[in-house]
Amino acid sequence: MRALMIVALVLVAITMALSLAHALELPGKLRLKEATYKSVQAIYYPGFTIGGFAEIGGIAALAILLYLTPYTSARFWWTLAALVFLAAEHATYWLVTHPVNNFWVQDVAVSRSAATFFYVLAKANR
Repeated sequence: MRALMIVALVLVAITMALSLAHALELPGKLRLKEATYKSVQAIYYPGFTIGGFAEIGGIAALAILLYLTPYTSARFWWTLAALVFLAAEHATYWLVTHPVNNFWVQDVAVSRSAATFFYVLAKANR
């Protein structure tokens, strides 16, 4: 159980680091001209796409941890709160951030894996 707690903590920490990075970069990106913004935007996808898998892993690890935690303990409720907030963060990405990213990179040349990633997600969101 302790190993699962550590794995969940690391995955959630990665997720929160990526979210914080997005939030901290926004003021600077808002000052960029459109062409510069589009060229800068594409450099993030390899790292953020790989790191994005931590979100799914974190949700899964927290769900398993929640299942294994006794219902009557305070740890159960803290784990449930973490799971709810992480799921809300993930939903916010898909409902808010991802559509904006798709708009900005529609004419930007990205790697083959990134192009496949965005194509599949665009089809799934329709």
